Amino acid sequence: MPEYSIGFAQEMSKASNAIVDAGFDSVDAQRAVLYIGLVSCEIAIKAALEKAGIPIVKVKASHHNLATLLKLLGTCSVLLADSQRRVSATCIRSIVVNDAYVNATIGNLLEAENLGASRFPNEVRYGDFLEHYPAALIACLSRKVVDWVNLHNDHIEAPI
Repeated sequence: MPEYSIGFAQEMSKASNAIVDAGFDSVDAQRAVLYIGLVSCEIAIKAALEKAGIPIVKVKASHHNLATLLKLLGTCSVLLADSQRRVSATCIRSIVVNDAYVNATIGNLLEAENLGASRFPNEVRYGDFLEHYPAALIACLSRKVVDWVNLHNDHIEAPI
């Protein structure tokens, strides 16, 4: 039985997007969308790393740091959808989440803390001040990350 479930990540993403669809005027609702969306990304990436063969102890050592998880994912390889050629899993970084925002790629959004965003998970969950990308964008991010993991889940490999 796997430690991390892409199905759980997918359900978290759906929950984040459902809150957006229902409307989220309050700061608390925005926090909920951000938190659930980022948890979805964390679990999805951890599921991909586990599937690739990265030791669980190494995955857990990243704690909740999304930038660290993204970097670890970048050590893996995946098959291109239209060929049998393997490429670096860093290809996830360049996927555009929403064209309406400048540089809204998976890589930039998962490394938001490096640009001053509230730290995940604690500063997203707690405190008087919340600084992050728009909640709806993070909900969309979670869907894109889960979709990428689902697409590559059967052919992701860790370095030998």
